[in-house]
Amino acid sequence: MVGEYLEQSVDVQDASTQTDPATLATLDLPQITDLNYFKQVVDKTNSDCIAFRIEMEQSNPTRLTGTRVIHGMNNLSQSIELACQELELDECFAFNHFPNVHIAMRAMAKFKPYFLDPEEHRKTEHLCQLANQNFYWGLNIELKCHEVLRRAAVFKIHNSNMILTRGNYEEYLSHLLVLREKTNDCVNDVAARTLFMLDERRAAVRMLLACRKFMALQRERPCYPRLCQCRGHDWGQAHWERLGLPVINVSPSGTAKGFIPI
Repeated sequence: MVGEYLEQSVDVQDASTQTDPATLATLDLPQITDLNYFKQVVDKTNSDCIAFRIEMEQSNPTRLTGTRVIHGMNNLSQSIELACQELELDECFAFNHFPNVHIAMRAMAKFKPYFLDPEEHRKTEHLCQLANQNFYWGLNIELKCHEVLRRAAVFKIHNSNMILTRGNYEEYLSHLLVLREKTNDCVNDVAARTLFMLDERRAAVRMLLACRKFMALQRERPCYPRLCQCRGHDWGQAHWERLGLPVINVSPSGTAKGFIPI
């Protein structure tokens, strides 16, 4: 472990007792004194990133979201889209009742996506800042080490008693690279978290579009007594507005089918 190495390595000396600091090159790394501190920061960020990403992706029955829920929304949307194709292929055809549209609308009424939650956006932004900060800290350490070792055989890390030499530098760098890999994992977790919220938005838009197109096509059909009463309703506008999405207006004029964005 990094901590064990820093404590046990015979090459790490006390600058105040064994080496005259005036003869050393100085590695000035603001806010970072050694890899122990950097490891604590990276591990904490990595743990938070994983926890928050898993929390989103797992099924959440209260919010009616999560990876499985999004897949379910897309499957439901596809079934409604296929029903729309049937209606478009046969102008005399109509569904007496199509429960999937009702299921979709009930789902949208309970849908509390993470992409609309200000607190989740704040968490994501905070994690993104930490991940980027850790990435540049690690890169800065590595570049500074290379820079100083070209000029001096021994150097001291600023604000610490730690001395690095060309002898122990490779081992030090190997620990640093492990931490940089963890930092890359943090960056990937933040990206996955952001992508999840984008997938939520896409799934919601797709399902609302499918429902509104279906209702527009149903309105064009003869009003048989057994046709579902919902055919005359203005489905979905309240859901569009609640989700902060641009409202799509259904306009089945002339030969136009489905919806026209406004």
